[in-house]
Amino acid sequence: MRYFYYYLTVGVVVMLVIFVSHRLTRKPGSELKDDLMDALYPERKRFWYQFLVNRLIPLMAAILMTVVWPIALYMKAQELISDKSPEALEKDVKEKEFAVKSEDILQQMSVAEIEQFEKVYDPMWAAPNVAFGHLNSVWVSFINELQPQDVIWSFSAIWTCSWNIKDLRTGYVIMRDGELGNYFMASRRVVEDN
Repeated sequence: MRYFYYYLTVGVVVMLVIFVSHRLTRKPGSELKDDLMDALYPERKRFWYQFLVNRLIPLMAAILMTVVWPIALYMKAQELISDKSPEALEKDVKEKEFAVKSEDILQQMSVAEIEQFEKVYDPMWAAPNVAFGHLNSVWVSFINELQPQDVIWSFSAIWTCSWNIKDLRTGYVIMRDGELGNYFMASRRVVEDN
């Protein structure tokens, strides 16, 4: 029984050390984030929610950490050892970027053909009746990059992101000196697996 008390005493000490370490190393929260969360979830301001989040959950975590302190100590050590800079973490999680491949291109089109094909006709006038509607300014910026020898091709590609979600992406890509360059994505929709 004496060893059990020693075990719990060490658990309390470990819990206090981890708590203090966490308080010293955590980054300050954003007031904007808190304001947004309060606006989205008004129940956050209620007494029961505040009691649950600020009192009950920390108390339960402290009790649990006191009992299973070896696991908590291991996890905190792993966190401190693998502590990386934000840039390194961003590089680790960075998803591969979408790029149009030669097998995705469909047909060569002129700017006039594309603008005629992509013209928006909205009877309610919610979107301007121009090519690509609200995205017309982006389209204009895209075609302003064109050089005299450039050719525009339409493309259609199935893209699987790192979350294993497939989507069909269609649009237009600039071909310059036989190389595919910048693209303008006209549509993107999730494709269901059958």
